[in-house]
Amino acid sequence: FDDIGFRPTRKNWLPPKLAHENSDFRNIFLAGFFDATCFVYFNREKFFVSGSGYRYVRVTSVNPAGLVEIKKLLLMEGVESNLRTSKRAAYLTLRGDWRLKTFAERITLRTEKKATLDTLFVLTENKTS
Repeated sequence: FDDIGFRPTRKNWLPPKLAHENSDFRNIFLAGFFDATCFVYFNREKFFVSGSGYRYVRVTSVNPAGLVEIKKLLLMEGVESNLRTSKRAAYLTLRGDWRLKTFAERITLRTEKKATLDTLFVLTENKTS
């Protein structure tokens, strides 16, 4: 991120324009974003709401414009997400088995978060078996 000038801890960050133009760069950028940023949370708790697992990936930021751009980049990769804003922060959430599986298939995570994401699917598959 330092090499491309991306500073996600600042209030006014935006993804590089190249992420919108080049699919290979976009995938690597998104993987780095979800792997590296401290404001990405992978919930793998066994909460159940209406019989389905309550698992999600959430990004929290004080920069709603940046999360709007991340949402667009995810959509370009076929990954749907929800964006909600409050007075203090914005929240980009991927919730639901289909969205999480699409995310895992399309975005190549490489750190411990990948193992956490894989755990979500083991829990989901065991629940449905």
